[in-house]
Amino acid sequence: MRLIGLIAFLLNFTIGNSQKAFSNWLFGDSAGIKFENNAVLTLSGSMMSTSEGVATVSDSNGVLLFYTDGVKVYNRKHKLINKGFDLKGNTSSAQSAIIVKRPGFYHRYYIFTVTGPNHGVFDYGAHYSEIDMTKDSGYGGFTCNVNIPIRELAGEHKSKEAITSTLHRNGKDIWVLIPQIPNKIKVIKVTKNGIDTNLLTGIFDDSIVYNRFGETSLIKVSPDGTKVALTNWYAKYNILADFDNETGLVSNIKHLRGRGTLDQSYNKCYGLEFSPNSKMLYIGEYYGISQYDVSSPTELEIQSSRFDFYLYRHGSIQLGIDKKIYFSRWNSYTLGVIETPDSSGYLCNISLFGGLDLKDDKSLGGLPQWIWSATNVSTVINTDISINSNCD
Repeated sequence: MRLIGLIAFLLNFTIGNSQKAFSNWLFGDSAGIKFENNAVLTLSGSMMSTSEGVATVSDSNGVLLFYTDGVKVYNRKHKLINKGFDLKGNTSSAQSAIIVKRPGFYHRYYIFTVTGPNHGVFDYGAHYSEIDMTKDSGYGGFTCNVNIPIRELAGEHKSKEAITSTLHRNGKDIWVLIPQIPNKIKVIKVTKNGIDTNLLTGIFDDSIVYNRFGETSLIKVSPDGTKVALTNWYAKYNILADFDNETGLVSNIKHLRGRGTLDQSYNKCYGLEFSPNSKMLYIGEYYGISQYDVSSPTELEIQSSRFDFYLYRHGSIQLGIDKKIYFSRWNSYTLGVIETPDSSGYLCNISLFGGLDLKDDKSLGGLPQWIWSATNVSTVINTDISINSNCD
């Protein structure tokens, strides 16, 4: 009985504290916020000034561990961890990096980076590196796994500017999804043994989705782990698909048109995010944000449910641990807020003007993302935790 009680306590503790790993956001031009005690506070001290993708991670108590723009990595003292070398992301990639905690290791984290196909000599593709938080007296350092290229399958092209992750249905492992040109999603499984080299690939067998560079802007998986969506800047359609978080399979592709007219060559769509209940999808365009009810079964019904909010020059759209959605505004001292994103139309309470005050720092295009589904899927306590590694 004592063991059962202890396991129940640990389950509740783990689920409650998993959210705190995303308590701190650092982004834009030295901007930052912290979710604490049902409030959102501003943070100072960030050394980053980056136009787009960023990633941050904190510990289970909400203490900042490190953050990155996909090139430089800073610890909680805002000092460089990767002295003398850069990671192979790019500050102009929409989602230049994500941070994934290595399953079964309390102190190790992977940083996945992407550049995108249009950065010339910086077109590195997708890579991963590993941080060990026991190094440098607890401030973190790299293992020997640095800038490891993610294996390309036969006939594949370089990765796009987008990357995301979600929890496996088993509650322990992690899926990492990386769109590739022209019409694929590379799906990678991360386990306690490392990066699974048996890669899966979801194929969009539809050439109408892509034109020009075929550039995906951003990618997100819904909190319940059943849907994946991609925005496209240089295409007429955005993509919504089913995702199987047990097998990693992407299927049942749907095409969602933005507000652009049929004769436009591309959408100019960028940020996107699902609501906490996974029923609403928010997609950002150049002049606004559109809401879609993705609980409807057909593409036509989802397209017909679109509700448009008109605003100017916003960037990433990101769900917070307070179940509100935040969106960046280029060169702005505020973040926009969607207060009740599960609600439809104007009932979602979107801030068309104003929002969360960032004080003296500016938001630009990017916001950090996190694995929201980790708080919704049953947490499995791994009693076979290994702390040994050949790479230290």
